[in-house]
Amino acid sequence: MNKKLAIIVSIVLVLCVIGGVAIYFAWQSASKTITDIQDQIGVSPTIETSLDDTGSTASDSSVCSVLSLDVAKEILGADAKLASENPNNCTYSLVNAETSSFGVLTMIVTKTNAITARSNFEEAKIAAYSNQIEQVTGLNADDAYFATTLKQLSILKGDSWIIISGISDNFTSEKELAIETAKLVL
Repeated sequence: MNKKLAIIVSIVLVLCVIGGVAIYFAWQSASKTITDIQDQIGVSPTIETSLDDTGSTASDSSVCSVLSLDVAKEILGADAKLASENPNNCTYSLVNAETSSFGVLTMIVTKTNAITARSNFEEAKIAAYSNQIEQVTGLNADDAYFATTLKQLSILKGDSWIIISGISDNFTSEKELAIETAKLVL
């Protein structure tokens, strides 16, 4: 009986690791989709950094200075690692075979000007999310909504349009993860 249980547990662990890796690669593909959506609606990403109370950003650092490894560890777990970093986006991942934990967390910041940021934020509701959104309140932002189809939190803050998305077994939903991340970085 114990031998059967050990085999079942081993199979479940292997499937969890494979599933975590598959989710990671799917998330990488979703990041490409976000970039494609930005191209479709004419968003031109630029280098971003920390957001002040007006939403303005400095131009001497990357999004990973805002979505730091410490924040990623708080959201995903202590074993989170930087997966990719570009001037306008940052992704962390976690795959821990010992605990069967997994997670991916991405933040994209597009800085333009307040009018263009608002326009892109509003246009994405229809063009990218097919108006399948849920308003989000309680964030230090001008406006926010969660796109239920792509599982992304879209945030307007001053001259910046911010998208946070992720998945982790630490949270019951992608929406909860994104909102908790936003509370830490805004």
